Amino acid sequence: MQPNVAIQEKNIFKCLCGFLNSEGGGTLYIGVTDLGYVCGVGNDMTYLKHTEMDTYIRYIQDAASRYYPVDVLNNFVIKPMYDNMVVAIKVDPYEDDVVEFEGKAYIRINNETMVMNPKLKKIIIAKKQKNK
Repeated sequence: MQPNVAIQEKNIFKCLCGFLNSEGGGTLYIGVTDLGYVCGVGNDMTYLKHTEMDTYIRYIQDAASRYYPVDVLNNFVIKPMYDNMVVAIKVDPYEDDVVEFEGKAYIRINNETMVMNPKLKKIIIAKKQKNK
């Protein structure tokens, strides 16, 4: 079974958008199952023809730059973990505004990424403007 790169990419960047809009940010681990087991990124790297972790991380960085402006990209720290089996993307909350991914604002609540309703979006924008 071949991976659907477009769907995987959208899921990753939707989740990162949720972390950007959350008060505490968060960390996304690529190569870890929802239950917390390390499955690794080896199959992804093989499918994408990346033989080095650095080129795989560069691939993620390049994809991020297609979705987010430079000032948002500064909130991401991407690094390998567990002998290059996992990629961790640490996300600091974006302080200036609400970030959108493909025209929708997301927020991370508990372990789920959800679309913000307009009322919550207004509250978060007001809180961020107040903290400036």
